Amino acid sequence: MTEGKPGIMLYYKTATALEKLDDETFGRLVRSMLDYGRTGTEPALEGELAIAWPFLKEKIDEDDARYARRKARGQKAANRRWENARTAEGKDRTEWMAQYVRRNNA
Repeated sequence: MTEGKPGIMLYYKTATALEKLDDETFGRLVRSMLDYGRTGTEPALEGELAIAWPFLKEKIDEDDARYARRKARGQKAANRRWENARTAEGKDRTEWMAQYVRRNNA
């Protein structure tokens, strides 16, 4: 699972599909989802939970991949900004910042 990810998403659509579960079963499922999101270890579920799990796992995995892509994009952008700042050392900082703002607001 993605390191540093703050949690998993539980979508309204998913919760609506699971409304028929009693509170204890629902709690067990949510706990399993959280454990899977944190550790990547698939739970040993039975019955109706085992039927629902593949759909929930797929969504957690998709969200995890999306988070990893966003994190990588953010890191790449931060690295670019730092590199631009390092190469702008010889330039007037005010001019460099003005160019940066114009470029990013275009």
